[in-house]
Amino acid sequence: MTPHAPDIAGSPGHTVSMEDNQGPEDRVEMSLISLEEGNALRDLVLRSPNKTWHDLHKGTSWHFHVGAFITKDLVATASFALDSPMTLVASSGARSVWRLRAMATHPNYQGKGIGRRVVDFGLQEVTRRGGGVVWCEGRVSAISFYEHCGFHSLGRVFHNPTTGPHVALVKPLV
Repeated sequence: MTPHAPDIAGSPGHTVSMEDNQGPEDRVEMSLISLEEGNALRDLVLRSPNKTWHDLHKGTSWHFHVGAFITKDLVATASFALDSPMTLVASSGARSVWRLRAMATHPNYQGKGIGRRVVDFGLQEVTRRGGGVVWCEGRVSAISFYEHCGFHSLGRVFHNPTTGPHVALVKPLV
């Protein structure tokens, strides 16, 4: 069952419709959403026992969450926050570094380009907010997805005790 998003009429931000008349996955609306709107989908897809995304960036103002909708169904989500590890700031020269976290696409919609649309929409919003670099820690199984989105690996694989092997990835925004 696809988690339904609550009415987003009062949500901050803007909406972009992407339609191609090819199928339901091509009629995707992108929007800024609340953290809570994406939690059910993250629970379904990410399956981490500690569910750290439920408190993701609470209490900070420099964050936003993106949702992809087909009709009223939320089918993909991601979160972005101002998060500048000193090594990235020093090496990038960017005025602000953002982090992509808790990327999730419903299993019925994976491999259809919707996750990439979520990332692209989020990267456009980061750029609008003055961001110069975005980084993330991606699961090893998702490295090719992030590479298709323009990210490149920063180093060795490391083991997250609750979610398995990951790698740090980065994408400069020009």
